[in-house]
Amino acid sequence: MKRFAFAAATLGLLATAAAIATTTAAAGDYSPAPPPEKLVTIFSNLGRAYPEAIYYPFAGLPVLGPNNANGAPRLDIATAFTVDADHTATKIQAALLYASGTQRADVALYTDNAGAPGTTLKTWRVQNLSNSVCCDVVTVRAPNGIKLHAGSTYWLVAKADSLGPDTVLRWAYGTTDEVHARQFAQYCSSDQGGSSCGDQNDKWLSTFVLPAPAFAVFGSD
Repeated sequence: MKRFAFAAATLGLLATAAAIATTTAAAGDYSPAPPPEKLVTIFSNLGRAYPEAIYYPFAGLPVLGPNNANGAPRLDIATAFTVDADHTATKIQAALLYASGTQRADVALYTDNAGAPGTTLKTWRVQNLSNSVCCDVVTVRAPNGIKLHAGSTYWLVAKADSLGPDTVLRWAYGTTDEVHARQFAQYCSSDQGGSSCGDQNDKWLSTFVLPAPAFAVFGSD
C-alpha cells in the first residue's frame, strides 16, 4: 500500500498509534447510515456500498495530545477537499477512533491558506469516542449551515482539545480510492512536551497521503 509521509519519525508515530491497545468507549452519535435524501453529498471517501467496511480501521493517522503516553509531540491532522459547486454544509462524519487517554477531541472546519488550514469556520467538541473495529464514525452537525463556495478548498481538522492533553486517536484510512493521493497537513508542536518537532515546530506542513483519512461532508445546494 503506497503512502506519502513526512519522515521516518512520522511513520513511526503512525505505526505506534495503530498498535495501541484500546478500552471500551461509551456509545455516541456514530451512525454510518447514509444521510437523509434531503442532504447532498458534498464530499465523501467513506465506502457506503460496503456498510461493514466503510473505512480501513486497522491503520490511520495519529491525532495526539501534547501529554500522550507515546512521548510524542502534539499532532493535529487535517485533510482537504474542494467543492465543485456552492453548497451549505450541515453534517460531517469522520472515521476517528479512540486509542488511549481522554475520550474527547476537537473537530473543526477551516478555510484554505496557501495549501494549509487557514481560518476556522466552526469547531465541534466531541466526547465518548468509539474504539470499534469497524465501522463507527464521529458525526457533527451545523444546524444553521456553513456556506461553501464553488472551487474553494476547505480542511477538516482533528486535534486533542484543551481538556484532553493525553488523548490519542487514530483517523482511519478510507478505502474508496487507492490510486489518487489526497492533500493532507500535519501540525506538530513540542511546546508542552514530547519529542522535538525540529524546524517544523508550531507549523502546518502540507503534503499528500495515500490512502487518505476517511470522512464525509453533507448538506444542501
